[in-house]
Amino acid sequence: MFVRTLAVLVLCSTMVLAQGKKSDTVVKASAKAVAAGANRVVTLTLDVDPKYYIYANPIDNKDFADNQTTVTATKGKLLKVSYPKGELVQDKVVGDYKVYKGKVTIEATVEGTGPVELGVALQACSKSSCLLPSTIKVNVP
Repeated sequence: MFVRTLAVLVLCSTMVLAQGKKSDTVVKASAKAVAAGANRVVTLTLDVDPKYYIYANPIDNKDFADNQTTVTATKGKLLKVSYPKGELVQDKVVGDYKVYKGKVTIEATVEGTGPVELGVALQACSKSSCLLPSTIKVNVP
């Protein structure tokens, strides 16, 4: 286990440093809110560049848990997040994990009807390298 973890760390840090580009350069985010009583359901749409993927939530690999896509509220209160099922990647070196590709739809329930700002933390990778992690902020009026 230690050897595999060390291999993952060395591989990822080498790829990140070699690339020097942030993940938000290849992933775009938008949000649309629909009233649901006293709260609102926000549909977040992530558009991932076809040459890249982002780590799913859950990622189903504890060595990559810090890299999974997560939604938080930077303004307002987040009540619930529903993440889509990720696509399984089978990797004999680092172990299996799940990813999102293309258009990704995440549903978040936020408290109240006032303005909210959501942060989407993610890391984009290609077959050969990973970009620096980013948090994309999305305003919901």
